[in-house]
Amino acid sequence: MLFFFGRDDEEQVWNQIRDETASPFDDSRVLHALDAFAATPTREAPGDLRPIGGSYPGRAWREYLRDGEPGPNIHVEWPIEPVRMDSWPDALFPEAEKSLSPPPTFLARLLRPHPTAQTWQEVEARNQRYAESLERHRAKAYAEATGEQPHVFEDDPNGESAAGRAIFAHAAEGPEAYPQHWIAIHYAARALLHRPAGVLGAEPAVLAPLVSTAESWLRRSEEAGLDEPVSEEVRGEFRTWLTSLRRTAQETPLYFSAAKLVFQSMIATIRAWAGDPVRSMRIPEWAYAAMRFRFDVHTPWGMQYAQMLGHAPSAQEPQAPDDPTICLLNLASEYGAGWMFGDVGNCTFWIEPTDLARKDFDKAWGIIEGH
Repeated sequence: MLFFFGRDDEEQVWNQIRDETASPFDDSRVLHALDAFAATPTREAPGDLRPIGGSYPGRAWREYLRDGEPGPNIHVEWPIEPVRMDSWPDALFPEAEKSLSPPPTFLARLLRPHPTAQTWQEVEARNQRYAESLERHRAKAYAEATGEQPHVFEDDPNGESAAGRAIFAHAAEGPEAYPQHWIAIHYAARALLHRPAGVLGAEPAVLAPLVSTAESWLRRSEEAGLDEPVSEEVRGEFRTWLTSLRRTAQETPLYFSAAKLVFQSMIATIRAWAGDPVRSMRIPEWAYAAMRFRFDVHTPWGMQYAQMLGHAPSAQEPQAPDDPTICLLNLASEYGAGWMFGDVGNCTFWIEPTDLARKDFDKAWGIIEGH
């Protein structure tokens, strides 16, 4: 079993020699355990781990924190399903064709006939054709590997509020109605307390009772236990409070900010429970369906997925097609798991083929690249 470690601090700058005593392996490590397997019990994390993001928590949890409150120091567990999938280099290079003879198979599959670039205009046109073909082939390969048909991501600026309203309106009462568990109330209150002025404006006379009520809900959730189901009486009380959060009397209940609180509470609930098969089953399928657009592999930045081996996507410096260096693991920024590398970038662990053949994982290194 391989274990991947890395610093997830404010800078996320890896593989930098800072002084004569520093090593490129100070930032990341890959450990190979011969006596570990899938059923090996996990150990407790060290108690002195710094918060994720250091003094600047990642966005996934920053929007639920109070002023001065540290973020978590453990990433959420997230279920994975490995599938075999074709991969291609992220980009071509003008000199790549000259160093590769005969032309590589991926070029023959993506570009027919194989071009011989002469001028910079021809090189540019070839690279553009390759980039367009690459996205289509990646989407097709993903669909074949997962059974999910590719689609174009359509970013809706009001999508989060719409998802919140859909969840809230699914049922007005009963066990199917939002919120089912105290964890949803807990994170809705936290999201409001992080930025209360975003809900009803900045008037002190309005904010004071709003903050007081949200703090009351936060305390009640902690006293009740986040895993516990919400009674019908409490559910009705909380739903009435949410629908009362309107900037004007003419505003439709749960129009924008309050609906987004519902969305934020369910995102946090999914993140918190995703790694637990029992807890994750408590979230109904219709709620997952309403939130799916924020967990999709198809994003405004193209396809975002994790990968082992093959040609790794890159946010900055793509690997040359003839580079023999092996990608052990490539993690993409992912909203669902709450990972953000740079600005929607990648975290990649590399190893030389000779070191991999010797199983010398002490020589593996990691790098983070963002846009």
